[in-house]
Amino acid sequence: MASLLKIINPRPPVNTADGGHVVEIFRGDSEIRSDLGVLKAAAIITVKPGARAAGHYHEKKREILHLVRGELKAFFQDRIKQERVELLWQAGTRITLWPGMEHVFENTGAEEAIILEFSSLAYDPQDPDVRKARLS
Repeated sequence: MASLLKIINPRPPVNTADGGHVVEIFRGDSEIRSDLGVLKAAAIITVKPGARAAGHYHEKKREILHLVRGELKAFFQDRIKQERVELLWQAGTRITLWPGMEHVFENTGAEEAIILEFSSLAYDPQDPDVRKARLS
């Protein structure tokens, strides 16, 4: 009988430059189907009050980001069209990012922000698909 639940041993939490963390929930041969297609990885990202996170874009990876707790000022820029959007991201809302969308998040609230990220590619340290954004 096939197992209904596959437990993986995720990588240990990764500390980010702003003092937050990224904790991988699943990756690789696990998958979830969504409006973005098949999602291959999930992670929890934390952003401390007053800190900025991300500052990058992906050439291949698509992401669904759900703000679970906190409030973030979010900046986005399409690398092709050079269109820029800034918004106040409230807990309980979801953002979909396509390849080439630069993104930066600033925690403007008083509590640590928690983002749940689902992505179309599992993290590969040999080809991380993270490129520095021009957006600041």
